[in-house]
Amino acid sequence: MTLRVVTHDGVFHTDDVCAIAVLHLATDGRIVVQRSRDARVINAANIAVDVGGGYYDHHQLAGNGARPNGTPYASLGLVWRDYGHDAIARVVGDGLEPGVYRAVWDRVDQTFCEPIDAVDNGVNLVRLISDVQPVTIQDLVDWFRPLDGSNQEYDEAFHRTVACVLPFVRAAITAAYAYVQAEHALIAAIRAWADRGARADDPVVIERFVPDWKRPVVTATTALYVVYPSAGSWRVQGVPDRVGSNDLRRPLPEAWAALNAEELASLTGVSDATFCHRARFIAGAETLDGALALARLATAS
Repeated sequence: MTLRVVTHDGVFHTDDVCAIAVLHLATDGRIVVQRSRDARVINAANIAVDVGGGYYDHHQLAGNGARPNGTPYASLGLVWRDYGHDAIARVVGDGLEPGVYRAVWDRVDQTFCEPIDAVDNGVNLVRLISDVQPVTIQDLVDWFRPLDGSNQEYDEAFHRTVACVLPFVRAAITAAYAYVQAEHALIAAIRAWADRGARADDPVVIERFVPDWKRPVVTATTALYVVYPSAGSWRVQGVPDRVGSNDLRRPLPEAWAALNAEELASLTGVSDATFCHRARFIAGAETLDGALALARLATAS
């Protein structure tokens, strides 16, 4: 069955673009999208997204509900609420345990849908500390829009934008699934750190790559560094001083900044050291033992 979907014409935004992308994934591309505000077109569709005042619209006077934390829904979150499970199944496969589906669904909503919904509803998520503006997914979508186009030009640009955004939505699901799979390794690493005495000078050692370890490690430990595998080698990385911060509890030693493998190995005595970033937040070694040695030296410096 082909799903007939209508969304509003004219200027498009990130929530409706991404909502349509979710429906593309959920239906395996069996979808026809029309852009219109005509009531007859809306009533003839299977689903009306971001238009018409219905279940998947949020432009009603009172909005269309909010998450438990108060973040209001926009069309992306409303569509994800009902079609996210199908999209997950299409991207990562059928047959997952119900708890895994739910965990992936929750993470995509938290990390992808909710921020987009919030911005579309006028919630300010960013406090600028300089005149440099961050580049966001809203910017990427906006750049596809005609400056002053006809409805046909907007329609054509809309479909191009959905095609561009589709890989990002797919990647958000894939990353969420990878995180859920790796989460047990992160939990085990934090527990092991606590069992060893919960010392700040003892790094948290994660046995596999975890896409987003920062929030759990920041909130549950006082560790200065995390050690984890990456692309066949190992990394030692500084722990932020608070959630969402780029400031570290302790940066890597100043003398290590921007050193290459030979230079870092010579300075530290760690023979398989590979690099240290000039910003001193991350360094590498070929082996776990090498990364642990770097972490110990950084802690003692």
